[in-house]
Amino acid sequence: MIPLNSNLSMEDRAAVMAIGEKHDLSRFLTLHHSLYIPVNFDAKSVANTLRREGYAAGVGLSAYQGSGINLQTEPYWLVLAEKSVENIVEEISEVRRFLEKLAEKYNGEYGGWEVV
Repeated sequence: MIPLNSNLSMEDRAAVMAIGEKHDLSRFLTLHHSLYIPVNFDAKSVANTLRREGYAAGVGLSAYQGSGINLQTEPYWLVLAEKSVENIVEEISEVRRFLEKLAEKYNGEYGGWEVV
């Protein structure tokens, strides 16, 4: 059950509610996160930062080319990160903010998360 006063965004609230139909939200859940970074060197820096924060992370070429002012002619680099959370309701907002700021630092975009 998601508390009414939780700090979840509408997007995260909907995702957590859907996940709650298939998973026990009181148990550890492993999440995959995707970050899109325009420069390979920067994508590797993002992956290294994530590893220092306890994530498993890898870098690969993506078909994504950005959106809005970040649109470019070359594909972005995809940083895939994986980490378990103990309480998704309490932790996902903080995790999202951290990953959004990290992607923005390198002129990239946070693509979101999913349960593995």
